[in-house]
Amino acid sequence: MSGPAPTHALELPEILLRISQFLPLWSAGDRGSYIFEPQTLLACTLVSKSFRQAMLPTLWYMFDHSFMRNLPESIMFKYSPHFRILGLNYPVSVTLPTTSTSTATTTTTPLRSLSCTWLIDLRIYGNEPSCRDLLHVNPQLQKILWAGTTEYSDDSIPVVEPNLLKGLTDLRWLRLCEWDLGREGALLPMLQAVQNTLTVLRLDSFCGGEGVLPDPLPATAENSPFLAPDHGISDGSPSPWLRIKELTMDLQFTLSHQLIDLVAFCPLLEDLTLIAACDADLNRLVQNLEHCPNLSRIQVDGIYFGLFDTYRILRDSKFASLIRCCNRVPQSLSRSLSPFGENVDIEERGSSSGSGNGKSAKRGGLKSFRADVHGLEPLFTQALIEAGPSLQSLHLTIHRMQHDETDIDTDDDEDDRGIVRSRYDIKRDQLQLYRILEACPNLEKVQLEFEDPVFSNSTIFTVDPRWQSIVKVVNNGV
Repeated sequence: MSGPAPTHALELPEILLRISQFLPLWSAGDRGSYIFEPQTLLACTLVSKSFRQAMLPTLWYMFDHSFMRNLPESIMFKYSPHFRILGLNYPVSVTLPTTSTSTATTTTTPLRSLSCTWLIDLRIYGNEPSCRDLLHVNPQLQKILWAGTTEYSDDSIPVVEPNLLKGLTDLRWLRLCEWDLGREGALLPMLQAVQNTLTVLRLDSFCGGEGVLPDPLPATAENSPFLAPDHGISDGSPSPWLRIKELTMDLQFTLSHQLIDLVAFCPLLEDLTLIAACDADLNRLVQNLEHCPNLSRIQVDGIYFGLFDTYRILRDSKFASLIRCCNRVPQSLSRSLSPFGENVDIEERGSSSGSGNGKSAKRGGLKSFRADVHGLEPLFTQALIEAGPSLQSLHLTIHRMQHDETDIDTDDDEDDRGIVRSRYDIKRDQLQLYRILEACPNLEKVQLEFEDPVFSNSTIFTVDPRWQSIVKVVNNGV
């Protein structure tokens, strides 16, 4: 008597799911956009019931309104239980599951509600209650981009709340745009709710925030014995430390110290990006960076003011201070662990600590630096030279310096709008570049981008043959 017929491979859900992942679903459009083309997968779902059940999760794995705006809303709501990645730029209602035997409830009508409870990536806009509902019903979220205002509504700018992220158990990446810091100092408590998982944070276009964060605990060896296993303090109070390793801060619209002081609570910080920091308290920031012994990558972006056709950039001395904070650290930190019990990347400068020569400790050093600058100015150049063997990557976007008509040099040019533009000193920067290359033997990539027409031909800025393999000069002003 023969046994049961063997199961065909195309009847196994695991095989069908794997096949669906290789079928085309998106195609490249114009200007970096994508086009949703589900025809192939839709045809497969018509083969059989097993094909449909196996391929629907792949077909609706992502919904992004920016690229799928022609899709009927009824289809979006119908298949929303399959969404794992969701991008919405207008408010919708959300189905809120209940713990009782009653049916789920919605904030408006059931026909216009999303039933998303398996999201791992969320991109939302606005200040509607449904935005918070999506966070509450998806505690497993790993990535969130939340812009506080939207062109589809007249929402006021939302204010940071201490419990905004409470309940999220696996959040690793967070970007907030156009929020108000408020006056209650809620930024740090909000981030501490996800302190065990969050490693990448970007804060864009924040305003307000007159409150100041409390002074941080010193990240020294003396504190380590008092850390509880859950990284709290032994007296039961919650730990103030964050595990953020990559931090981006846009400082254009606020002079609050809440953002600048945030870095003092990030002892594992490795990568820092500052945007529009010309008016910020850079001295305070550099002081707070003493709590970040692993900092090795810095990016500083200026900001363009189209009305005045000018580009605001940090002063030479401020650049030098930022670079130098990666190359030294307080003596107490040279013997410490981070507040999480992890070793910090520190080397001793000079002889051992037992020699008693009083020399300060040295961090792992600056590995990558990228910035908008006016050229290789003296203090900034000297700080890069001091980075020495640690520096591996250097990317500078050079803008010609501009100043008022009251400070006119005979070698300057004045355009039709009365703005005075200084002539670019090519010879000086060539010599400065060679000094950097000589002092930093481990440089693997150097790129100089000239945004203004400071010279008519990029070949005028020549590079010694010894370094032509690692130095790239781009003249975008021609």
